[in-house]
Amino acid sequence: TGIQIIHAVPWILFGLIQYQRTLEFRYSAILLLALCSSIYSYQLTYAFSFLIFLLISFVIFYWKKFSIKNLKKIPHWHITLTTIFLFLIISPIIQIAIIMLEGNYLPPVSRINLATLAVTEDLNVKFDLFFDRLPEFFFERENLMAVIFTGAFWAKNTAKLVDSWGVLIHFLGPTALPFLLVALFSRRRIVLCFGLSALLITLQAGEYFPGSLIYKLPFFFLIKYASILNLFFGFSVIILSALGFNIFFENRNSFYRRIVIGSTSFLILGCILLATILPGRAYSNSVLALTSLTMMAFIVLIFLKQISKIFLFNSLFVLIVISSIFFQYLMKNYHPHLNGQIYKNLSILELRNKEDHSLHFLMERPVAPPWIHEKHRRDSSRTVYPHTTAGNDEYSSFINLTDASYKLTLTAHGLASFPIIKNYFTFLSLPGSDDFLRKKFHYFNHVIPISMPDYIKKLSHEPKLTSKLLKKNIGVVTNLEYHPSSIYLKQDVLDNVENHKLKTDKNEFNVQVIKYNANNIELEVTTDREGLLTYTDTWDEGWHAKVDGVPVTVMRVFNIFKGIELSAGTHQVEFYFTNWILWSLITMNITYFIILFATAGCILMRFRSARKS
Repeated sequence: TGIQIIHAVPWILFGLIQYQRTLEFRYSAILLLALCSSIYSYQLTYAFSFLIFLLISFVIFYWKKFSIKNLKKIPHWHITLTTIFLFLIISPIIQIAIIMLEGNYLPPVSRINLATLAVTEDLNVKFDLFFDRLPEFFFERENLMAVIFTGAFWAKNTAKLVDSWGVLIHFLGPTALPFLLVALFSRRRIVLCFGLSALLITLQAGEYFPGSLIYKLPFFFLIKYASILNLFFGFSVIILSALGFNIFFENRNSFYRRIVIGSTSFLILGCILLATILPGRAYSNSVLALTSLTMMAFIVLIFLKQISKIFLFNSLFVLIVISSIFFQYLMKNYHPHLNGQIYKNLSILELRNKEDHSLHFLMERPVAPPWIHEKHRRDSSRTVYPHTTAGNDEYSSFINLTDASYKLTLTAHGLASFPIIKNYFTFLSLPGSDDFLRKKFHYFNHVIPISMPDYIKKLSHEPKLTSKLLKKNIGVVTNLEYHPSSIYLKQDVLDNVENHKLKTDKNEFNVQVIKYNANNIELEVTTDREGLLTYTDTWDEGWHAKVDGVPVTVMRVFNIFKGIELSAGTHQVEFYFTNWILWSLITMNITYFIILFATAGCILMRFRSARKS
């Protein structure tokens, strides 16, 4: 997650800075590519929070460089082309945001007070928002100050120690500290600029003023896991250390040498102190020893006055690489996940080693989620615990390649992490929904057109109405428009379903799945009677259907499911999904690759021409 959030930010900064310097379009293209990657990676509000603070810092320290004259220097074709590409890139996310703002979907369960979640008589889903932001001020968090430069951490007991491994995402390495201090003591404007943005982003992470002001902005107030913003604090420290590294080699005077030697000595003493007063752990003691050895070698290199600048640079680079390899080796051997705890699990191995990896389409959905961690509960070596990704219901479904349960359980993890349409949640609350949802396909000999609110009124007087309709092979269509047909009945049938005289001959109905993908399904359907084929998968405006290659109308069955009319005989049926968002996503990807290959080609051509000259 940390890589997904941060990876595009350096390229955004590179594109902005280089374009401002050169006004070459290739840097604008790099900026567009980085923006696209950031927007569609993971919660763009995190990256944009840091960019906003960086912009504020830049304005404060470089306000004299802002001039309208600089904007006038930008070629008009740059502005036009960048605007077109930017619109094509952000069009999908805008459409998705509009759909989410329409209110047809439940927010993530972490934002809902489940005790207040209820369906009203008029089929509205009501709930109270429960938004508990999880701030974490970097300088107050246990372990973070130690882990950032040493990689060591502690916990009071073994249970907490397992959870504490997550702090290693903030580990930067011991060599970052001396060069960070060099940068800070240099007091250069670029250092102050990144230093202020680092302070603001960590204040936002801790929900302290003035960083917390950004939560007043649209969409930014939805940030729940504010602690993730501390990743940008670490990112800023890396940049500041890199600036300090450059400053040190530009000015190898006694002042900066004293800073480096003093901070390195302080870090070694800190490692000794931590190893002495804090509870010993095999991993932490190992990394403290490695940190101390690395810093000792660092001091030796700095004290060698006779070596050249290039040799010192190369030696420090080799030292950083070698120490990083050893740090990674220690993490791999001690980290419970990196050392293969999950992959050595017998249940997972059985799934990995099986020969059949095809998707299994069941005609009936299971009542309970097929969680693999419950399969061998008595054998701890086979158990996959719920807190792992394999323990969530939808991941279990992906691993087993079978259907998940139709029983939607709202928890902080699993399916509730995805957008849930309110109509589906409403249908689950209706009497008889279990009988309907258990089967993937239904074939109704007769259909009653009625609005869903009117059907709910009927259902309030007769709770078993849905079950009775299923027994009689009668469906409910909530489309406002439909083609008149002999299969349609009047609404008064609902008042006395059991006594209504209908043709009750047994219908020969068979469905064979030919092809099944995420956005389309091909079926061969055989029936000896005209009727309505219903697929109990969620209806959406983007779903379309073909019968024997001819497009047909997709009906709304019980308001949320898909249905199509069929005549007697054998038919080739295809449901497929396409809408404007899908096409805009395709267009966005095409645009991205056009910019990518054109930019790469331009850079290669310039490189070749430079070599020839």
